[in-house]
Amino acid sequence: MEGKKEEELRDQLIMTQHRLIKTHKELRFFEMGKSEIIMLDVILKKEQIEKNMRGVYVSEIARGLNVSVPAVSKMLRSLEEKEYVERKVNPKDRRSTIVSVTLKGKEAHKRVFREMDTFLERVIERFGEANAKELVHLLKRYTEIIGEESRRMKDRIKEGFHETDI
Repeated sequence: MEGKKEEELRDQLIMTQHRLIKTHKELRFFEMGKSEIIMLDVILKKEQIEKNMRGVYVSEIARGLNVSVPAVSKMLRSLEEKEYVERKVNPKDRRSTIVSVTLKGKEAHKRVFREMDTFLERVIERFGEANAKELVHLLKRYTEIIGEESRRMKDRIKEGFHETDI
């Protein structure tokens, strides 16, 4: 009987995680996707930290987001089309590109974060502050465990051992 309950719990965990990820991916604020919002926020924060109003190197954005430079370039295209960012070749080193947030981008950033704040206030109000805090705690721990187990699985695969060999 214990095996059936464990199987049900695994199924529920997988389905709930899938629904959470799907809902999160579909979530849009002011017609901006999650990656666009994060990208705009990273650029603005780097500009503020470095007091560099001329922009941020694409390579710095990539490091900040822990993604490749080509992935950043792809994400920047959408922000450029919306006129939220500008890319310029670095005059001192023509191999590097500098990205800066436009006035329109800064205004969009403010609107998005106001909209997100309102949205999250309503969610917390409905869910309850204590539940929200507990969820944050549980999700942090869950994410740590998933990361650890994922690394273990990758290491086992590299060593030629598969979970099915058990």
